[in-house]
Amino acid sequence: MAQTLGNATGVRDLTSAEIETFHRDGVVHLEALADATTCARLLAAADRRLEDFRKEKPGEFANNLAKDGTFLSERECYKQDPVFNDFCMTSRMAAIAGQALRSQEVRFYFDHLFMLDKDCAKDSYYWHQDMPYWGCGGTQICSFWLALTPCSVDSGALEFVKGSDKGRLYLPSAFGDAASERFATETEKTPEYHRQRDVYDIASWDIQVGDGLLFNARIMHSSRGNHSKTQRRVAYSTRWIGDDAVFEPKRGFQDPITYPEEGFPAGEKLSRSSRFPLLWKSGDLA
Repeated sequence: MAQTLGNATGVRDLTSAEIETFHRDGVVHLEALADATTCARLLAAADRRLEDFRKEKPGEFANNLAKDGTFLSERECYKQDPVFNDFCMTSRMAAIAGQALRSQEVRFYFDHLFMLDKDCAKDSYYWHQDMPYWGCGGTQICSFWLALTPCSVDSGALEFVKGSDKGRLYLPSAFGDAASERFATETEKTPEYHRQRDVYDIASWDIQVGDGLLFNARIMHSSRGNHSKTQRRVAYSTRWIGDDAVFEPKRGFQDPITYPEEGFPAGEKLSRSSRFPLLWKSGDLA
């Protein structure tokens, strides 16, 4: 039977230095963000999602991004398992998102599970920014990527182009075997940052269970797949929006999760949508 996280807070506060690094670089490595009990329960919930996927009982937004092996990508897992729901809705994640975003209010956007088999490498990088896939605009939009297994660059840890959140947005490109017709035909290829490491400031870390990566929705990032013969990579991301997040349709792709159905015009505050619950505001007990 699935267990919830109970009354444990599960996650720690951010330090002032971590918040400053996030705003300067667009990304920061958060050592021991979540405790071991929380991570163990989330990993068990992730394995339940993988079991359902393999039994051909996937959630609405679950798919395999790998041609050979399994790279499970599933969004809105919080609707499928009470452990994910509890982590998103009742842990202190919203409060630390408020710390990170320096926002007066924080709303839950959506969650995203990634499960990458050992020895499941892909031939190329997929450098991308998240925001071009999402129906939103603004500066106070972030993700917490929580490691539920250890990983290094060799086993699929993310790499980031530091400071790229301050630059332009690129049109989105397809992942894995996704149908290209869903994307704009005029998509411009993003630079091959990994081939120009002497030009760009690319950051990555060896990640332990419970470590987090906090990053801006505009920052360029990627991974090269899992080349480890022994270690799978499992990570759970939660996405958060602050005061200035607005509805903003994008060319080429529109993620049905991340824009409201109420017919809001472009530029309307996402805080008006009932789809994105208010979970923290300034003055709440952290």
